[in-house]
Amino acid sequence: MAIFEERRKGKTEFLTDDLAPLAEDYGHRCCYVNFWEDKSSPVRSIVSGVERSLAKELSGVLIGWKKELSLNLGGLTAKLTSNTEKDVHTAYQALDLLLKPKGTVLLQCDEIQHLATQPEFEIVAASLRTWIQANKDRVRVVFTGSSRDKLDRLFRNKKAAFYNSASIVVFPDMGYDFAEFLSNRFEYLTRRSLAPDDVMRAFLENHSSPAFIVELLQVMMREGVYSLDEGLEYFLANSRTDSANIEVWNNLKVLDRMVLSFLAQDNAGPLYSDAQTRIFSDKIGAKVTSSMVQASLQRLRDEEIVVNVSHGCWQIEDSDFKRFVLENDA
Repeated sequence: MAIFEERRKGKTEFLTDDLAPLAEDYGHRCCYVNFWEDKSSPVRSIVSGVERSLAKELSGVLIGWKKELSLNLGGLTAKLTSNTEKDVHTAYQALDLLLKPKGTVLLQCDEIQHLATQPEFEIVAASLRTWIQANKDRVRVVFTGSSRDKLDRLFRNKKAAFYNSASIVVFPDMGYDFAEFLSNRFEYLTRRSLAPDDVMRAFLENHSSPAFIVELLQVMMREGVYSLDEGLEYFLANSRTDSANIEVWNNLKVLDRMVLSFLAQDNAGPLYSDAQTRIFSDKIGAKVTSSMVQASLQRLRDEEIVVNVSHGCWQIEDSDFKRFVLENDA
């Protein structure tokens, strides 16, 4: 299974805090690999994930297979280089350690779409697929990703290593029971009531982001603010930072910003029309052609900012960045 949802929607917490403990209760050994842990080296991310997975089992006095496993694991990091092709065998060795001495494994691959960002990472994807296939009787896998476009490249491109190997499902938004839970926790910690309806409204108005609403309530408790409207006003003015969005925005070309501003509008017209390219030309003060717009879209796609959802239809991938673009319309 491959789970898609944009960032800050709770995918990682689902893997590590919900799914992994349940799987361990059923006797699976769990290994969480985050391919953003080291963006320059997916192999190092795999080795780090294996090390974390085995750390609890390899604590204390080691005898028998545990001693051998510890020695083998300790030597893997020393083998890593800056050459992805040479390191692939090390990744395979690391994953093999999860199979010792026996039992089943739940492998959780977070931000798996990162393997589609560089040509040299294709060999890592192929090796990972091979290992999973070779051990399919003992290994269960859950992939997650925050880029729909890159996930499609991994799982729906016939030339990709993971083609047709997993169904892509959308991670569902939290529902009203989540708002009730937060309301109850807020009252338990502060002895002040907060209506679940109000919590749900704030949650929905801010892209249904669990991270946002939890941070908001934490700030309210810290600052002694017990009105949700006042809390939102304070939080948006003092706590929410757009530093990451600003950095992305400032590194974009002028035309890229204009294209994003166009895509951020609801019910925008045709992007490649003569009328729209004339608008871009007037704003820039130089002729803009449809091929220049296409090049802009490709740059934005490569940076995982936009996704092609159907022929000629493009969307901004991250709803928070879309909100930022609307507020900073070029």
